[in-house]
Amino acid sequence: MAAPKRFRGLRFVARAVLALLLFGVAVLALTPTGRYLLRGAWEESKILWHRRPIRDMIADSTSTPALRDKLTQALIGLTQTPDGQRALSDFAGIDGLHPTTDATYESVRKAVEALNIDLEKAVGKG
Repeated sequence: MAAPKRFRGLRFVARAVLALLLFGVAVLALTPTGRYLLRGAWEESKILWHRRPIRDMIADSTSTPALRDKLTQALIGLTQTPDGQRALSDFAGIDGLHPTTDATYESVRKAVEALNIDLEKAVGKG
């Protein structure tokens, strides 16, 4: 018994897609440009897999003060250009950045103390 026409059409499309995919893989694997692109994609994927968010590096106590300062200045520099502002808004939902010091959070510490809040317990580190 023959398959209905619509299944024959789907099989044809599936085979065509598979053939194009195999052709694409062959071109990538067998040509110098293809191998170059594959190597580049592999190296880029390794970088992206092991990257750390800048905010984590700035907050990390093992980061050197010089590194934290450079990263902070780079982020603040982003807010100085229209493209940087758009990138921060689109990718991080941030409207702006403002430099701060530890003293800025003194009022928060006082409020936490007055309310008798255990921050380590509240953020799950206790």
